Amino acid sequence: MLRCYASSTGATTVSAARVQAITGLSRGPGFGSNVLSLSTIQTLFNRFLRDGRKFFGDLLDAWILRPDSRKRLFGITRTAYNVLPPADKDGARRQARRQMQERYGEIFQRRHDCIHNCDRPKVSPQLLKLGGTVIKVIEDVEWLVQRCDEHITVEFREFLRGIGCSGATIAQAGY
Repeated sequence: MLRCYASSTGATTVSAARVQAITGLSRGPGFGSNVLSLSTIQTLFNRFLRDGRKFFGDLLDAWILRPDSRKRLFGITRTAYNVLPPADKDGARRQARRQMQERYGEIFQRRHDCIHNCDRPKVSPQLLKLGGTVIKVIEDVEWLVQRCDEHITVEFREFLRGIGCSGATIAQAGY
């Protein structure tokens, strides 16, 4: 049970069913599944995020400009992106989004093939194209998970405030 303030007159107890109705989440089949699709991540989490703070388009500028961003993720370095005139940033942003979707799409598909299809084509393990490939994949997945975790931590706190949860409840929930 969550205790959230519905009005200034006192606390109301919010049941798990009410939280499910507010958030749209349930503990049904697939709830604990791994999410290996950027569009699924958007579908699951964007409902909790404020306008202008949604995955992934709204965050691209900040993510590209991070000191630890990688050209292989966005197709552009932070330095090159930073010096672009505003008129050119829209095109660069669209290209960066495509590059990010392609990169993670390849990673997620390869993982699926390794687990479910014995790595394809015609059910045989495939060679890695370049040395260091596995390390770069791990780095890229860790990078995405860390950025998403950081963002969700900030935004979910705001979501809880928005549905009327008290500071004590938010702290108890770990946000």
